[in-house]
Amino acid sequence: MTPNRVTWRKLPTTHPLRLTAVFVALAAAAIGASGGWSRLSAGRPSGDAPVRSASAQPVELEAACRQTADWLSRQLGSECHTIVRVPLVIAGDVGQAELDACYTETIAPAAGAMAAEYFDRAAPIEPITILLFAGRESYVHYAWKLFGEAADSSYGYYRPALRTIVVNLGRGRHGLMHELTHALMAFDWPAAPDWLNEGLASLHEDGRVRGDGVGIVGAVNWRLEALQEAIRDGRLRPLSALLDDRRFHGSRQRLNYAQARYFCLYLQDRGLLGRVYRRLRDGGWQAPACFSADPWAALDADFRGWVVQLPESRNQS
Repeated sequence: MTPNRVTWRKLPTTHPLRLTAVFVALAAAAIGASGGWSRLSAGRPSGDAPVRSASAQPVELEAACRQTADWLSRQLGSECHTIVRVPLVIAGDVGQAELDACYTETIAPAAGAMAAEYFDRAAPIEPITILLFAGRESYVHYAWKLFGEAADSSYGYYRPALRTIVVNLGRGRHGLMHELTHALMAFDWPAAPDWLNEGLASLHEDGRVRGDGVGIVGAVNWRLEALQEAIRDGRLRPLSALLDDRRFHGSRQRLNYAQARYFCLYLQDRGLLGRVYRRLRDGGWQAPACFSADPWAALDADFRGWVVQLPESRNQS
């Protein structure tokens, strides 16, 4: 409920009052709604104008990519291949043809779709390294050889300080889609809240690029079961608590990932996800000093009702 006269004030992007304003403003719309690289900013479906358009990559970035590729080639050895697709350096123990296929079939379309739907403020200005390994054995071996660390996921992971994605292709390309989202979001919105960063990445791990190249359509995946069980058992906390959690990767991590992913999918189903991302990022939503909790309750109830009726799989069209 909005009073007739409201005093608006600037708040940090992830402040609970600002987040409340976003979803209070969108709750009615959500509840009432029915269920390559050169095209980075093409085909936006909404009325929000992009902040920037695609432009030629600078010479300095290409040189940095070549330098990174040379270093990788020396470190990985002759059993691996490396290709440069500015701003990306892609390497691994698969053949060059497969590296090219991963770029052409998955990486470039996905990156373009994410830029068109969400990441329109800042393009990568430093190389992003993507390491693709054929199976678990080489995935674990090279993670240790390059970084002196054990791979902490069977699918893949992202190291922000190194701007490096490491992927086990033996588990498919799901991990690649997930970690690519993190790497691109790091340039567009470095301070993105964990629930949105992980929610969007998890949404993309099982999805397909839209026919018009704008956005990635999510599908129901393995994370649904835990979320539905938590709702039935009364263990799922309110959305407002998830969005305000500063310990996303703590003891509730598994359920947090599921709740964040399916909240992103819920917003996508209602045509709101891209708008929510951009408005939160750009600080375009401000909250009144006082607000009612009722819109949160209504939105949360609608989200839970939507989740419990989801089938185990559904058509992605």
